[in-house]
Amino acid sequence: MMIMRKIQYILSITLALLIGYPCVAQDTIFNRVVVVERDFQPEIEQAQIIYVKPSILQVEVDPNPVVYSTYSSPLSIGFNLHPLQAAELRFKRPAPLNGIIDAAVGHHNTHLDFDYQIRKVSNLTANVYAQHDAYWGSNTLAHSKVGSDGIYDFNKVRLYFGINGGNEAFTMIGKDKLQSLYHTTAHIGICSNSEYNLQYNIQTGYKAFITPELIEHQIRSFFDINWTERQHTGGIKIYAQNNLYSSVQDLTAIHNVRIQPFYELKVPQIRLHAGVNLDINIGTNQMLSTISNISFAPSPNVQFEWFIQPDKLNLHAEINGSFSTGSIDEDIHVNRYFDLSKIKTRRDAKTYIPISTNIGLKLRPFRTLLLDIYGGYSLYLNDYTMEYDNTNMSYSYLLHNYQRGHIGAVAHYHFKDVINIETSGNYYFWKNLGTNSPVYDRPDWDASLRIDVNIDQKWSLYSDNRLEGKRLAHTTSRDEQLPMVIDLNIGAQYDINRWLNVYLQLGNYLHRKNPIYYGYTTQGCHFLTGVKYVF
Repeated sequence: MMIMRKIQYILSITLALLIGYPCVAQDTIFNRVVVVERDFQPEIEQAQIIYVKPSILQVEVDPNPVVYSTYSSPLSIGFNLHPLQAAELRFKRPAPLNGIIDAAVGHHNTHLDFDYQIRKVSNLTANVYAQHDAYWGSNTLAHSKVGSDGIYDFNKVRLYFGINGGNEAFTMIGKDKLQSLYHTTAHIGICSNSEYNLQYNIQTGYKAFITPELIEHQIRSFFDINWTERQHTGGIKIYAQNNLYSSVQDLTAIHNVRIQPFYELKVPQIRLHAGVNLDINIGTNQMLSTISNISFAPSPNVQFEWFIQPDKLNLHAEINGSFSTGSIDEDIHVNRYFDLSKIKTRRDAKTYIPISTNIGLKLRPFRTLLLDIYGGYSLYLNDYTMEYDNTNMSYSYLLHNYQRGHIGAVAHYHFKDVINIETSGNYYFWKNLGTNSPVYDRPDWDASLRIDVNIDQKWSLYSDNRLEGKRLAHTTSRDEQLPMVIDLNIGAQYDINRWLNVYLQLGNYLHRKNPIYYGYTTQGCHFLTGVKYVF
């Protein structure tokens, strides 16, 4: 029995070796050893929500470039007339390494743009700048400004600040010498500098607007706080502007407050901003209020966008409104030729736009073509047009209540970063409320065409053109029909290297005296030639 067991044992070992030998010979490279420590225990983890970090609503203060101010200008009143401007450069400005110098001279024109930035010295980013644009002649207009601003980054807070000053010089009909308007502005603020859901921005500032007849002191304050939770954002913005005066005129102080509570929703196909503008004014007239010299002017603040087919088709709509601050600075920069002795008439009747709507459809039929077709309606109360005094050769105010309808379209086309075309056209429907008189100073239509061409890595060209329909001007003697505006401009730029380029700009080459206001026209054909250096 023992012998049989030994024989079986020997035969088993032999058979195993004979069968397994070929496999061992073929698996000399991959010798795998599997050690089972314990039996596999499957485990299903508890289901949890996958948290996606929400996008943080960033304040409008960017360390590069330095942002001047979140609340750097008075609230807009929506006046649509194109004010007279000095010749501007139309080429894209290159991103400065640390600074840029851009200087040009030409036929009745001068231009200067200087900007130097100090980058991140002990958490400080600051820059100094100087700007000047002017044309000279019978209708001289010159803008100049110098200033500095900066941002200092703490761990979770950002401090930003700025100061600037400048002037605007121009000629008036019947005056031999230049008239000047001066301004100086300063602001300081703090804002959140972290990725927390809670974001805030607090700012205060001062502006002095100086004319030969008076000085307007503006104290401006801004507060913004919001909370973001995934797709939802809620918050409130508060603007305040106090207008104080030093003058021989009987001008009382005006105090303005705008409160803007809002809610925002951002989901893959929907963007919604829903809020209201609660404008309160103390100091002039009375509107929607039972208290003398106090006005309450609410208006909607809603924007909606529906991406029906992302990158191909979307629907957008806006419902807004506004209330003028009563600032003389605000009105003078619409028409600098106003008679300041009659400014009180305008201040006591501030423009109120209770509703302004726009709805449109953006579509991309081709990858290189984007179309925006839109239309809307606006209601203007106590808005003003201009009356020209033929005797004193100056402007005063005419107050109107009117409504405006509009339809329009914008088209963008580009081809391989070689050519870019942008064109737009609008048609307006104006109607005076309560009277059959026309709405002055408002054209029935306007159109624009901008073409940029990159010929090669060195040469680039542009053509910038604006058309505007006829409009009616009112004078103390009669109404005058102003001709159509045709403003055509071209230019060329040559890049010598990464840091240096030269350019030539030819403006209004049809040499038309385009009307801006009755009695004032743009300059005729003019040119600028200059050099731009980035360092």
